[in-house]
Amino acid sequence: METLCNSGVPIQPTIGSNTKVAYEGSSAVLTCNSTSTTLPGGHNLIMTYEWRRDGAIVITEGRFTLDLTTGRTLTISNINRNDALYSFSCSATEQSGNTSLLSSLFNLAVGCKFLFLVLCYEQNLCCYLQ
Repeated sequence: METLCNSGVPIQPTIGSNTKVAYEGSSAVLTCNSTSTTLPGGHNLIMTYEWRRDGAIVITEGRFTLDLTTGRTLTISNINRNDALYSFSCSATEQSGNTSLLSSLFNLAVGCKFLFLVLCYEQNLCCYLQ
């Protein structure tokens, strides 16, 4: 027996990250989080996701890899300081065709590859920790 669904629009997504600060040369995984409003709940409609960087659609290419099944996660490899200049957003689309609003903009915090900590015990005695 087939269940009839009342198609809803997915809730506006939020973007999460696996790290608070992504360091140069490392990778970061961004996740687009949305919820279906289609009734009844517990349906098996698939939700897919689309990512944007400064408004342009992101595809799997170069340093950017999308989750193959739904596109819910975006992995950015070999982070560089310029990545902090871009704004990322995403939207969710249910199998029924309804698409959410775009998420709020997300900016990745990028830290320097090398961090030096200077500890000075006396005027001329300093230790440099890397």
